[in-house]
Amino acid sequence: MRRLAGAAVILTNLVNRCQVDLIFADRNHSEELDALWPTAVAMIATLGDPLIEMEVNVEEEDLIRLALDAGFEASEALNRTCWIPASDCPKIPPLRSDLTLHSRAESRCELHPMIGRNGEALAQRLFERSLYNPVLDLAVYSSHDEVAGYTIFWADPVTRVGLVEAMRTEGEFPGHGIARHMLVAGHDRLVRSGCQRLKVSSGIRLHQSAGFLPTSQSVTLSRSVLVSP
Repeated sequence: MRRLAGAAVILTNLVNRCQVDLIFADRNHSEELDALWPTAVAMIATLGDPLIEMEVNVEEEDLIRLALDAGFEASEALNRTCWIPASDCPKIPPLRSDLTLHSRAESRCELHPMIGRNGEALAQRLFERSLYNPVLDLAVYSSHDEVAGYTIFWADPVTRVGLVEAMRTEGEFPGHGIARHMLVAGHDRLVRSGCQRLKVSSGIRLHQSAGFLPTSQSVTLSRSVLVSP
C-alpha cells in the first residue's frame, strides 16, 4: 500500500484475481485522484497477467473514465450497498432438523468449506487478517457432514460496522432457507460483537428482505489490457 496525503491505493491478492481500491479521506478529491491514479496504474502493471477488478461508486465518474481509458471494462450489472441498524436485525429463522450451523471456532470438519474455490492456504490467510474472527466464519452442515452452505462476517471494533460477505449454498441445498438462516445468525453474532450498523455490498433480494436498505450503487471494472497514462 502506498499513501498520499488523504488518499491510498490498496491491492488485495484474492488467489484467482487481484482487487484494487482507491481510498480518499474527503468526498471532494479530484486533485488527489489526479495524483494517485498514475501510482495505481504503476502498481497494477507490476502484477503481470492476473485479472484485476475495481469496485467503483457510480458517482465517481472521473475515476470510471480513467479506468476505462486504462483498459478496464465495466460490467453491465450494478451492485448495491445496503445498510441496517443493529437494532433492526430480525429473529433467526429455524433450520431443517437435519441441518446445523457451526462456526470455525466449533467446527467438526478439519478442512475449511471454502478451500475448493479459494485454495488450500485459505485458513492460514484468514488468520493473517487482523479482523478475522472464527466465531463469525459460519457454515451449515448436514447430518452426514456435507457442507450445505457457508459465509464469513467481519466486525470492525473501531467503526463498529459489521460487514456481511457473500454467502453460498451447495449442491442440493439451495431453496431450503439456509442462506437466510446464515445471514440472520451472522447479524446476531455481529451485534453481540459490538457492531452498531451492518453493511452488505451485494444488496440482493435476500438481504433487503431481511431489512437491509440500499444507499448507493457501484460498478465492477475489470482489466482486459492495461494502457499506461
